[in-house]
Amino acid sequence: MTQFIRELHGVPAPAAALVGDAALQAFVGRSIYAESKDLIHPDNPFRRPLLNDAFTGWDCEEYTLDDLCSNGSLVANRVLLSIYEQDFVFLPRASFDAGKRSAFAEFYDRNARVTGEILSCRLEKLLFSCVSKAVHVSGDWDVKSFEAYFEDFKQRFRAEKLSHLMDSIASMRDPVGGARMFLVQMAGDFLVESSAMTRNVVGNYGPVQSELFKVVIDECGYGVFKTKHSTLFENVLQSQGLDPIPHTYWQLYLPTSMYLNNYYNCICRDHASVFRYFGAILQVETAFRLTCEIMARMMKNVFGPSAHIEYFREHTHIDDHHSRMVMDKIVVPIVESHGEFALREIVRGFEESLVVGDQFTAGIQHQIDWIDRVDRDDAIRRLPACAQPRPMRAGSGELCGTKMADAEIGYQVMSGRLDFVFGVDKHLTLAAGDCITIPPNVLYGVKAVEDCEYRVYPAEEKEA
Repeated sequence: MTQFIRELHGVPAPAAALVGDAALQAFVGRSIYAESKDLIHPDNPFRRPLLNDAFTGWDCEEYTLDDLCSNGSLVANRVLLSIYEQDFVFLPRASFDAGKRSAFAEFYDRNARVTGEILSCRLEKLLFSCVSKAVHVSGDWDVKSFEAYFEDFKQRFRAEKLSHLMDSIASMRDPVGGARMFLVQMAGDFLVESSAMTRNVVGNYGPVQSELFKVVIDECGYGVFKTKHSTLFENVLQSQGLDPIPHTYWQLYLPTSMYLNNYYNCICRDHASVFRYFGAILQVETAFRLTCEIMARMMKNVFGPSAHIEYFREHTHIDDHHSRMVMDKIVVPIVESHGEFALREIVRGFEESLVVGDQFTAGIQHQIDWIDRVDRDDAIRRLPACAQPRPMRAGSGELCGTKMADAEIGYQVMSGRLDFVFGVDKHLTLAAGDCITIPPNVLYGVKAVEDCEYRVYPAEEKEA
């Protein structure tokens, strides 16, 4: 079985697709992954709706960067993150009831792990090929040239795209709602902070291994729970009335937010990518000091006295140290020991992490812009031109799982009321006679407030 999984990429495309489809059905068929009438599932990190009524499958072997905001990408990232996180330990905060015991057993089931391994081969190729293709490492590299490259990055890096996003949030009609949605997008990664990288502190590869372990120790608060970085981020969430338990807001994660999390899981889980990971962690530790300053500034601006920014202050302090430590104690010794082969992979990981970070920021920017437009722009209360409607019905309380709009799509309520969710705080209720057109690459969910008849333009969705 292990050899079969390793060689899956070499299987002819039709056969590989059949294997992948069978694995997908076997994996998502478990009750913890079924569609849900509830938007959130408090204190149950195992309950993760994966599919939605707009998903019909993946129609290609590799996505482009432009495809990462699609509905197929949303489903692929949900599935892949669930596969990766079977390696991590999650427990509910309250005692196990029968439902949580069942969910716990399903999530960690050994057969599910085997199926997930088969499925992950297809999904990693689907999602991450475009990142590799976006980066081209050329020329001759040595320690001296890399140090010059690294110093140039530190001098030039200003996190302009993140700064623009933070400014956009602060200038929203509802900046608190926008900031809370932003915090939710980071929660999928920050509430399990350092978990992915711990995969690279096992084994035996010399003094560098101990230096990486020092970074992990810092992330874990030197064994003190209250100073653990994930605990600090829990405090940030709680200070703004958000649930600190991992994946409570699973259905509100954007595909590009999960993509960042999945990328680091991928290169840490595949130990052949360990040099690429050293480059990625160097970039992140170097950039995060500045990005944390920018995020903390937005939070103080938006939340005022209630802003809890200790998480960001900690990283502003420690990541400057981590940057120097990763460069001097990990990257340079690795290159001195393993030469240009290792260094070219380090450069690739450094550059790939920039691409992935840009995708994360761009995805949130697009969603935030739409959420603010819902508050400001009456022009969205229209229907698409030249679209054929499909009549739909939904019973009171029925929820269509959150999905991404792959193309402009309109809704028109004929009777009853429909509630649209676009963020943790953004709901828009339409009554009889109301309509809305949702643009591409936006995350949304639809729930019937009461028995409802409506039309969908174009008719691409199944009945709620």
